[in-house]
Amino acid sequence: MKRKAKEADHVTVAPVRLKPFLKIHPGLYVTVIVVLAVSTILFLVGYLPGILNGGKQVTFTNVAEQTAVYVDDSYIGEAPVTAFITPGTHKATYAFGNSYSQSFEFEVSHPVFFTWLFPRRQRVAGSLLPKTTEQIRSLLDSMVHEVAEWSAVIDYDDTYHYPGRMGQTARTLAQIQLDSFQTTLVESYFDTALRFVTSKTMLDDAVTAVDELGKAHRDLDISLSPLIEAIQLLYTEPKAIIGKESSGEQIQIIDDSLHVTTQVTIPGFSYPAGTFIMGTVTNRDFPSIISMGIESSVEQFSIAQLETTEYQWALFIQANPQWGKDQTDQLIRENLVDDNYLAGIYPSTTVISNRPIRNISYQAAVAYCQWLSEVTGKHVFLPTEAQWEYAATQLQSTRYATTLTTMTANNEPAAMRGSVWEMTDTRFVPLARYLGPIDQSLVDRLPIIVKGGSYLNDPQTVHISTVGVQHQSACSDTTGFRIAWSK
Repeated sequence: MKRKAKEADHVTVAPVRLKPFLKIHPGLYVTVIVVLAVSTILFLVGYLPGILNGGKQVTFTNVAEQTAVYVDDSYIGEAPVTAFITPGTHKATYAFGNSYSQSFEFEVSHPVFFTWLFPRRQRVAGSLLPKTTEQIRSLLDSMVHEVAEWSAVIDYDDTYHYPGRMGQTARTLAQIQLDSFQTTLVESYFDTALRFVTSKTMLDDAVTAVDELGKAHRDLDISLSPLIEAIQLLYTEPKAIIGKESSGEQIQIIDDSLHVTTQVTIPGFSYPAGTFIMGTVTNRDFPSIISMGIESSVEQFSIAQLETTEYQWALFIQANPQWGKDQTDQLIRENLVDDNYLAGIYPSTTVISNRPIRNISYQAAVAYCQWLSEVTGKHVFLPTEAQWEYAATQLQSTRYATTLTTMTANNEPAAMRGSVWEMTDTRFVPLARYLGPIDQSLVDRLPIIVKGGSYLNDPQTVHISTVGVQHQSACSDTTGFRIAWSK
């Protein structure tokens, strides 16, 4: 019984045999199918991506840094930069701003095999360098303004990564044979750039730059190295005490006034030419040295008793409608103001307001002064930081204006502390007092110094030597201005 059960469990399976197809032997057409399948997969995976999206990863380099790269007039980045470029003939343009450029054609072939796995690479090298004096000046001017912008950041990290513009510029200039005039030009601009070194990171870049320049142009190393040594002292211990202190010497000021119309007169005070200490004693570190005391001289000038008012601004707009509130969009396009221009303020010649004008830019204030110069026949201007502080050192009252309603004083300017920050015509150069003054024309487009604090500041933290900063087109609700004039 057991034997029969085992036999019953046994199943015989017939072998599977492929039949010929169209009289083709199975071994042949199976081989063909496998080959076709493999070929199709190889085509789809290895060739089709390259056919549909062929090209190369092209790296664009240039002998000089800070060079913008364009391919077929489309911006790619700053050399060295890598981008995927499609097959064919293309135009590469290397440019430094709008100052100088170099263009040429290059070819990219059409690789197809496994381009997604093994991307093909190509290198395109430019040879753009500044050659003329004006091109060198443009390079240097760009460096100074970029360094000035980066100087606002004191602590750098992965988010705020300082690009090392001084070193980049120095490496470019090291490849150029400079004549005596160009050497002086380079010295002047680097001398200015060093006055914007506000961190150890920027100092390292400055040291690298002076070293690179010195290798190629020995005279530059000799002239710039003392400045590097002075800046290094700001980051060494112990901290020394530097700066001069005002003697508090009083001078005689007299009443003066500026006649705008038969009905409008701006009262003020005249100050004689003199020399005084601007600033105070500070620690030898940054940012303390921004307000360090230095000896400064001024010529005779007059300054307004009050800050420019909303009513006075209304008269300006009435005579110059291009500065009206309804022209804000156009003024923004011209980079003269920002979108806060006259925000919340409605100057009127009908309803007289003696509150200080606010939410106006430095550029707008300069236009106002130019208008007053034409109307009065006097030279009207924004006071320099030295003129403003010279007048402020003579104040008898220590009152800090904590509102926008100013009480006038009979014998001196009012609200020089408090009310609103007041614009000056001095550009902010962080190390200017410490390293000495510079040619202001080299930094003409930089932010300006504002003085005196506003009604929102803590009076204990704002002194006449306190330095504030504002961009030339910025409009702030806590910033206004006070005019000055001379005969």
